[in-house]
Amino acid sequence: MSPSQFKALRKQLGWTQTETMVFLGLGSVETIAAYERPEARTRGAPFAYYELMRRELERTQQSVPIVASVPAGPLSSSDPEDVLGWLAWERPNLNDTFYALVVHGSSMTRYSIRDGDIVVIRAQSTADRNADVVALINGESTLKRYDVANGHPILTGDHSHVVVDDPEDFQILGIVVDVLHGGGQQA
Repeated sequence: MSPSQFKALRKQLGWTQTETMVFLGLGSVETIAAYERPEARTRGAPFAYYELMRRELERTQQSVPIVASVPAGPLSSSDPEDVLGWLAWERPNLNDTFYALVVHGSSMTRYSIRDGDIVVIRAQSTADRNADVVALINGESTLKRYDVANGHPILTGDHSHVVVDDPEDFQILGIVVDVLHGGGQQA
């Protein structure tokens, strides 16, 4: 394995050299740095280390169900019961529940979410201000930027600004944690 392959895998895992050293049970960060030096082409890292790291990458990836489409424009009903497909996606937390939606409409372009993009959603019922959320308003789903003013939820897109007067009519289904433009390239 070449130094560039070793370094690329480490970066794909999102690890620092120190984190890699700890994972592999090595005694020095300098060992990892030596494995990544271009002049290490003849040596490089032992293949067993590469395999351990590759297996860890596989373990931390999950297939996220693409369950439905969600309008980024006008509100509309959507039934998330049927899985449309599966998306290989590296999950940051093994304890959270994720699903993906295909975006329809152009109301979120100023937030870099476009028609045809796939958004990965972490299922949760609350959101911080300025989070992009999937929400139900009167039973209709939408993808919008979330805010609160005077105790009322506000959902904003490029062409709409909805103030929710009755909290009983509003439910956050999850927050956007990743955007894959054109259905496949991470933002």
